[in-house]
Amino acid sequence: MRRAASHPPSSTSTWNPPSEAFPTKIVVVDNGSTDSTWQILQGEAAKIPILRPIQNPASHGFGRAITQGLDSMAGDAVVIMMADESDGCCDVVCY
Repeated sequence: MRRAASHPPSSTSTWNPPSEAFPTKIVVVDNGSTDSTWQILQGEAAKIPILRPIQNPASHGFGRAITQGLDSMAGDAVVIMMADESDGCCDVVCY
């Protein structure tokens, strides 16, 4: 996540799991943002138990942010999504 103002991380569709049938954890990598993204993510994580923010203090690029997220996940499947919600969380169960 790079821009809190243009991509607020409080979207209901993002934080709601796509199905109760699938155990869900949402990992968000703050990849060196210079705005209030990290503080917003911490506030959201306090309210949303399935949210796990990870802070990268410097921007090391898109690939490194993806790797950090993958390194912190557990389970059988992973879905990589962009902060702009160009992919819908609810569509995950269709795949």
